[in-house]
Amino acid sequence: MATDVYDIVILGCGWSGASVSLMLKENRFKGNILCIDKTLPNGGLMSTNIINGFTFDTGGSHVIFSRNEGILSFMLELLERNNEKYIKHHRNSYVYLENNFVPYPFENGIWVLNEKSRYRILSSFIVSLIENSCKTKWRPNNLLEWIYGTFGKEIGDMYLIPYNEKIWKRNLADIDSDWVYTPGRLPLPNWQDVIKAGVGLKTEGYTEQAIFYYPYKGGIRTLFNSIYRQISSYIKILPKTKIERIKFNGDYLIINNKIRSKEIISTIPLNELLRIIDIDKETKRLSSMLDYNSVAVVAVALRGNAPKMHWVYVPDKTIIFHRYAWISNYSPMNAPRNNSSIIVEVTLKPNDTFNQNYIESKVLEGLKSIGILDESERNLLFIRSWYNKYGYPIYRKGHKVIRNRITSRLKELKILPFGRWGLWHYWNMDKILIEARNLLIKRLNLF
Repeated sequence: MATDVYDIVILGCGWSGASVSLMLKENRFKGNILCIDKTLPNGGLMSTNIINGFTFDTGGSHVIFSRNEGILSFMLELLERNNEKYIKHHRNSYVYLENNFVPYPFENGIWVLNEKSRYRILSSFIVSLIENSCKTKWRPNNLLEWIYGTFGKEIGDMYLIPYNEKIWKRNLADIDSDWVYTPGRLPLPNWQDVIKAGVGLKTEGYTEQAIFYYPYKGGIRTLFNSIYRQISSYIKILPKTKIERIKFNGDYLIINNKIRSKEIISTIPLNELLRIIDIDKETKRLSSMLDYNSVAVVAVALRGNAPKMHWVYVPDKTIIFHRYAWISNYSPMNAPRNNSSIIVEVTLKPNDTFNQNYIESKVLEGLKSIGILDESERNLLFIRSWYNKYGYPIYRKGHKVIRNRITSRLKELKILPFGRWGLWHYWNMDKILIEARNLLIKRLNLF
């Protein structure tokens, strides 16, 4: 029999759930709130492990940035409230292509290539500009069309298509293009800068991410811990609790036959939510159409200092990982002196087996081919890996219609999906904070 009663229960207390909780309480919501999470104190994709003095972010490379100055200040203030220091960086990132390190974003970094390569890229880019200028309100039908239409055939074939096929592991013609228009999600080219780069002049793109911040110690989890400490003083938190069943009874939603709530905000994966609630078969069927990739994060500790790089994109399909990051360059506290460290990311389809030994051996093979690891592995100290079931939501064709039908039905039941997995949106940390504020504006009239 349900006994505990709350105005709002938040399912999942990772970055999304914690963001909503903080916005609620810091903006005068008077009701009582409960946040339930089965993995706390784990920070989800914002988890960090420290091994033998090396700090590794086990959900992948995360940095603090935003084009929204207010949200950026808010994230840094979270660290300051908890007396945590942070480091300001100017991005030094690359695309590894045919033994060249091309400054990122690629279209701005082509100035480092030879004249013939620059000519091919630039002429192809200009052709795409001219062709699209002749079309009325051009809108690509899929990710493949967006790549060719926005960047041209040369950049598409050299970099963006092999890279995206590698990370998504789907036919790019089957992936929708609407997600690329999310502010801050992907860099969009400035045609004048691309032309400058094409004639050999140095330019810098994606400027909202050109400056980023990172906690001085404790990895990215320090940011999560900062928000978690704030909400733990405001609301009740129920850690290490699996949500097994949600039922409806009059004016209340009943969770695990013990907790009553007037409303639920769910940040747990949308497909998993629909498995545990009483809802019509058609809505449950739609949830099976939500697609995603898992991600394996592999940490490599090395003897010797790192090159002056932050992260590197790797479109080469003979190398298993799509990106690696010199995480020891994010903070001097991330690796012991005269040592360095890398985290690499490998995506897997939902039904792929996480074969740890195979992935780790292929990662080492890839690092050797790039020249980071010597053939004898004399500079290798150790290697570790972590598996994250939910890594990247995938925007398959028809995704928007499916998601909207599911969320509309849930809202009728006073369940509000939210966040990267609750709404199945490929959102960064700053975007989640922005949308948490927007959620309150729309639903709770707090601003």
